[in-house]
Amino acid sequence: MVKKLVLIILSLLIPTVAATNVILVSDNQADYLTALNIASLFNDTKVVVTPWGIYNESVVNEILKMKPEQVIIIGGPIAVPDEYVEK
Repeated sequence: MVKKLVLIILSLLIPTVAATNVILVSDNQADYLTALNIASLFNDTKVVVTPWGIYNESVVNEILKMKPEQVIIIGGPIAVPDEYVEK
């Protein structure tokens, strides 16, 4: 019940996601499961996983190849380093 309520609230807070959007998340299990649940609310949203706390240029390249309209980052700057935001 609480999980569904949280997902509904998140869906209201997150802008509508088009087919070309990406959720970037660390491999932290809690963050990853949250990302999967949010992605399931939208059509054709891809989830890209990065190792916890490590910046990886190949992850950026993978996202850029998708040419997303927006990237949603789930997890704080310790889990998903700020370098991803800058790129």
